Amino acid sequence: HYALGSVAEWMHAHIGGLEAVEPGWKRFRIAPVIGGDLTHAETSHITPYGKAEVQWEVNANVLDLTVAVPAGTTAFVDIVDHERVDLVAGTHYLQMAL
Repeated sequence: HYALGSVAEWMHAHIGGLEAVEPGWKRFRIAPVIGGDLTHAETSHITPYGKAEVQWEVNANVLDLTVAVPAGTTAFVDIVDHERVDLVAGTHYLQMAL
């Protein structure tokens, strides 16, 4: 059903923070909306290039972010009140003060 698909897509894009910005997931954005009672989330998507993954957790006002970027793709981290971070293929670990 369309409504279930749209809710799942919203959860991936807003809670998990994973969203394609180019067709075929050649480039994607990591922008979880941090706040409320959620302190952690993880999501993934099988792209034509491999699995894109995001895991985040907030501890003591620090965001710990782990991102897997498949070979042949690029991504960027777009967290409110922080400078954008561009990522190439590989696994990346970032910490940001909130």
